[in-house]
Amino acid sequence: MPNFNEEAEMLDWAGINFGEETTYLLQQSLKRLAIMSGADRINLCGKIFGTNNDYWVATGVLTKAEETVDDRNFEVRGTGVNKYVFWVTTNLLNDWVQLPDAKPEHLIAARRIKHVFTGDLNATFDSNPSFPGLERHLLRA
Repeated sequence: MPNFNEEAEMLDWAGINFGEETTYLLQQSLKRLAIMSGADRINLCGKIFGTNNDYWVATGVLTKAEETVDDRNFEVRGTGVNKYVFWVTTNLLNDWVQLPDAKPEHLIAARRIKHVFTGDLNATFDSNPSFPGLERHLLRA
């Protein structure tokens, strides 16, 4: 796992700063995620602002296989759009939640809509055209 404190210092040079306390919490939270998930690599992907909560997003590589899917258009984990696994949390002191693998129908629908995230992974929302999933699926797509 990369040293996030060193990466935060480089980000600070670029004018992006989370603050010392948040940087420390991120380092410890990402370390805990790496241990609990068994991922080979973990990196902070970014922060997405929501209306009620903000999402911290991390990416990584999992070598363990996921359940099989019968859809021939679905890309299995480790290939294509599902090469990386994504985790999110709204609080760095809480556990991270693994987002589901991307499905073709989610990717197609996500390109057609604009949505302001709420910060609730289980939130449903109305859009035109409609989206076939929850906020967690849109976040992953």
